[in-house]
Amino acid sequence: MNASFLLLAVLGLVLWTSLMVVFALLVTKVLTRHADGGWRTLRSQFPTDREPTSGRAFHRETVQVGLVRGKRSTTVIVAPEGLYLRAPLLGTALVPWKALYDPTPTTLFWRDAVRLSAGSPASTIVVRHPLFEAIRPFLSQGDKGPPSAPRELVEAHV
Repeated sequence: MNASFLLLAVLGLVLWTSLMVVFALLVTKVLTRHADGGWRTLRSQFPTDREPTSGRAFHRETVQVGLVRGKRSTTVIVAPEGLYLRAPLLGTALVPWKALYDPTPTTLFWRDAVRLSAGSPASTIVVRHPLFEAIRPFLSQGDKGPPSAPRELVEAHV
């Protein structure tokens, strides 16, 4: 082997390694930016440092905020001032009722649920129907719920 070939091989290896490190850093940045799946947006728009003292508490609820689904890990309080959400490692938010809109039927872990939009830019919050029934009275008149709610829920309110 001559010295120029060895030098070229070493330079190629250094360049390849550098490109892989830059690629890994870019991928990490993109993933961490979206890792909270919407919680960051929700927390920045509706920050809170206290839990509501009144309202109905739901512990170990299954809730989805943006892309992140928390199965039996979220505390939700339906309080007069708004919808309080607390999830481990993701933080807390207190969404005022006037900021919740556009309830749409969906599913969450193969069960009937409702997707709510919150704020602008919108974050989505998906809750199962028992929790949505506690939320429904607080929504503005035009946003009382999906017209295609499951039949048993519609019949219960007639």
